[in-house]
Amino acid sequence: MLKVNNVSVNNHFNRIVAKEGTGLSCLRWLIAFFFIATPFNPSIDDTTIYLWLPMICCDKEFVLKLIERINLKYVLLLFLWLTGCLLSLKFNLTIKCFSICLGVAYIFFIGEAIIKKIYACFLFSAIFCIIQFVTYFYSPVLASSLGPEQMSLALWGEYATLTFTNQYVLFLFPRMSGLSREAGFFVSLLCIVFLIRKQYGKMTFVENVIFLLGFLFSLSKISILGLLLPILFLFKNFINKIPVFLTFLVLFLVYCYIAVYLNIGSTNYFYDNESIAHRFSAAYLVFNMQEKYLLSGCPVDFNCFNSESMALVDYLVNERHLYPSIGFIGLILDFGLFGIILICFSVVILKLDSFKFFILVLFTSTVYILTVDNFIILLYYYLIMLDSKEK
Repeated sequence: MLKVNNVSVNNHFNRIVAKEGTGLSCLRWLIAFFFIATPFNPSIDDTTIYLWLPMICCDKEFVLKLIERINLKYVLLLFLWLTGCLLSLKFNLTIKCFSICLGVAYIFFIGEAIIKKIYACFLFSAIFCIIQFVTYFYSPVLASSLGPEQMSLALWGEYATLTFTNQYVLFLFPRMSGLSREAGFFVSLLCIVFLIRKQYGKMTFVENVIFLLGFLFSLSKISILGLLLPILFLFKNFINKIPVFLTFLVLFLVYCYIAVYLNIGSTNYFYDNESIAHRFSAAYLVFNMQEKYLLSGCPVDFNCFNSESMALVDYLVNERHLYPSIGFIGLILDFGLFGIILICFSVVILKLDSFKFFILVLFTSTVYILTVDNFIILLYYYLIMLDSKEK
């Protein structure tokens, strides 16, 4: 199904040394399915328990390769992130960092054997999105019953993971979510899977139709990715002439300027524009942190800002259960000045140029950069894969 047309990528995926047995193949299909189908994973205390995580530890080939091909520079980067999480007493972020690294490592070491299965499961999710859309016009109630919230509740009951069947019209069509947590997550997943798939050569007509319909039937605010990415690729060479740390500074200032210009901390604004206020909350609040938290970052209750900013924080965190640590600026809220150091080390070790950094910022503009979700893990895999491809 996926034919590699690049020598370096081909060499990367030739790491498969043995034919899969039936048991191993079944295990990897389960890993791929639970990786794509987030609602099928349970939740405890509002924390999703990703079933694919313990499953990959049962893949003996992965465990052996992880031991044999350990890369010290990536170990150093993981150590820095884990140290930052532990020093700031954010133990949940420690688990998230480790989970993301483990997920990315698994895809890299297993290669095509798991990529093919993940891609097949995604296509199934996209087709399911189309089915949800068609069903909606026949019976909205039936379409809702096929949504992620209802599926998760039917499967796990009180242990259902947090999902949203938000099948309302935002742009043109009622938006569906396939097997993702919600429509916005599905769009992000669709975009990153599309970028990865393009590395394997020309797509078939059927694939293009599935991607197009999946995109149209899940239109969300994050769907702007589908419009920005072609422009970004068009100017890739020009963007890469810009030093990456200058790109970081410019994007930081742009986000902060928009947040201050909109004055999202005003009650007159964030009550009526919750979604935008949430997306730009980190850029607004980063200048309102109390001095004693500048080095270490905010505690888990986000009670670390000047009094004039606490109305926004109380509304997001206490009333709406939305955390302001959004995007790459959210790392500065969580880790203070140490967060900037972590970003700089990550840029150097992962060899992120301005183009890759732009992609990272775009995909994480509506979520936390350490979110343990399939599209975030595939995003990091893609950024590192681009580096190996270009060598």
